[in-house]
Amino acid sequence: MHKPEIAITDDILDALKELVNIGVGKAAHSLNDLLDSHIQLNVPDVVIVPFEKLPETMEKLGEGTVSAVVQGFKGIFPGKAALVFPQDSAKNLVSVFNEEDIEDCDQELVKETLTEIGNIVINGIMGAIGNVLKSPIDFVLPDYMEDSVANLMQNGKAHESGDYVLIAKSHFVVENQNVHGYIFLVFEMENLDALISLVSKTLLEDE
Repeated sequence: MHKPEIAITDDILDALKELVNIGVGKAAHSLNDLLDSHIQLNVPDVVIVPFEKLPETMEKLGEGTVSAVVQGFKGIFPGKAALVFPQDSAKNLVSVFNEEDIEDCDQELVKETLTEIGNIVINGIMGAIGNVLKSPIDFVLPDYMEDSVANLMQNGKAHESGDYVLIAKSHFVVENQNVHGYIFLVFEMENLDALISLVSKTLLEDE
């Protein structure tokens, strides 16, 4: 059965950006405490697209095969989050984080380091969103993966025509280092209006 299109106002999108920015700021602060280099996480671009357009949309945002930490979360608005780097940037970040030459960063070190960083970033962002919306979020263990961005965010189950996903993209930069990456939040929801209703009630009703 085809589901009706969801009306998303500019106020809703601005509120969603505000939520993600709160979490991005907390995550950046945590990482700055771990690294001598300053971490920049810029204002995210938030879009809502039909699920069937997710592969096309994500491929446009990705850079071929990437290194990523993917973590699922549960609650009123379940979904997945991913911290994504081109593979060269991933090794550069691991080198900076461990203060080692890039040649000494083997695959296991890359996996362990990025999983730790991804866990900090994703928990910071989703934790902040949950706190602001007063909606507890439960996390599953993060996975380190190497694949295309679109494949990373698939969950292996069929989605109906009319399902929507929310994508929040934030650029991740380590200053003075050849490192850049992206944060994707994909809310896979049969009921996207649950998140929209909660955002409206919490952030917009008193304005």
